[in-house]
Amino acid sequence: MEYAIGIGVTLIFCALYLLGRRKPAPEFFDRIEDDGFELAATAYLSSLSAPERGRETNAAPLKRRIKSGLRRISRKRYGDSFACFLQNKDVIKARIKRGYPELSSLPSMDGTPRAVLLCKFALARNGFDFAPERLLKLMDIQNSIRTLSFKEICAMKVAAEYVLEEALAGLFCKLEALAKAHDIAERYVRAPAFLPKKYGELTKSKLFLSICAIYIGYRSEFYGNMYDDVRDKLLSELSSILSSYEKIATFDPSEMYSPLEVLDKFDVFGYADSDTKRRFLTLLSELADKENLDEYLLVLRLEAYMQSASTGHMSVKRFEIFNRGIFVLSHKKDLTMLATALSSSYFMDVYFKTDNRRPKGKSISKIVGFENSFEPIYKFQTVNFGISAINDKLRINPRLPSDVLSADVEFLHNDVRHTLHIVRGKERALYVEDRLVRGVDLCLRNTPLEITATVPYESSE
Repeated sequence: MEYAIGIGVTLIFCALYLLGRRKPAPEFFDRIEDDGFELAATAYLSSLSAPERGRETNAAPLKRRIKSGLRRISRKRYGDSFACFLQNKDVIKARIKRGYPELSSLPSMDGTPRAVLLCKFALARNGFDFAPERLLKLMDIQNSIRTLSFKEICAMKVAAEYVLEEALAGLFCKLEALAKAHDIAERYVRAPAFLPKKYGELTKSKLFLSICAIYIGYRSEFYGNMYDDVRDKLLSELSSILSSYEKIATFDPSEMYSPLEVLDKFDVFGYADSDTKRRFLTLLSELADKENLDEYLLVLRLEAYMQSASTGHMSVKRFEIFNRGIFVLSHKKDLTMLATALSSSYFMDVYFKTDNRRPKGKSISKIVGFENSFEPIYKFQTVNFGISAINDKLRINPRLPSDVLSADVEFLHNDVRHTLHIVRGKERALYVEDRLVRGVDLCLRNTPLEITATVPYESSE
């Protein structure tokens, strides 16, 4: 039945679209079930060409189409036919107020941001019902092909909202077509002989005849159900779109930024606040873009640099005014600045914390101590199984020798004994009391925790 309804809506829309005013036609997508999604997503992403620089994303035509549709179905002549859609009129108007400047600078394919293509595949292939796990899977597959940039990660929620606005525009095209079918049906019922020839094909449509039946007061079970089912299907589509806006608001795509796998090894980065991390990662992304280099490869270069390179890239000038020493630091925005910030929380704050919260050092001692060399910084050591509990925030990155399959560790924190089980698995994951933990800080309190961490097998195995 649902397939027949979909065919009915498609046919009547196409007929009215071809015969009426020229407007961009909405796209129609087949739903992909969960068991076939990963295979279809891999094939789709592998078919995409290399991205190019972005261009301005113009959402004005979408907004005009939605507003035009709202005005059309609001006409009194339709009575209560579209009342169920108009109940959400204010919500829809509020949703389409925003612009999308964040999308203009993103890597694009044929003028469409890659982030939009990912979101469209995830949403359209699920009836525009937002399923976070589908978009995360798409992002994971894309990262295995070419790393998503930091700007793309930050704009992923905006891209999803843009796709939903496209879906709204397509939905209101269908509603306008349905409203036009009402107009033609009303004229046809009054004077069948005067129906323009170009609309003759509509008289063969069961959906159109069901609308005619409404105007002559003939509500047989077949005709009545046909129209009601089509309207309910469109209403269900609108409901899915509006509920998806709410789901997207709580979606966090940051975990899919691949360079974090490397940067999380450093305490300085791990315990920086979110704004500081954002400024740090923005510079990382800009440097990768400047060098036309994958951001994950750049952060690997940064990690290697941290292990061996010496400093000397920072310039310090000293002035004496009124018996006070004034020191001016300057540092080129390059890989060495990122390395300097990762070497010390002081420099992380100096370079990347917002101005009103930067530390006010009273001496140059920290700079003098820093100038020797970059120490190899690894937060996690194999001797302690990669456990760190600074400020009661547990961070785990266990490393097992290639011939060790599992290990059990008990550790004390604030006189509370916690248990950590380290086992081999397909990918890194963390479980607390058999519950998967992802994207949140794990705080140690007064309750003993039973923790399981999975570690991937070594590639040589």
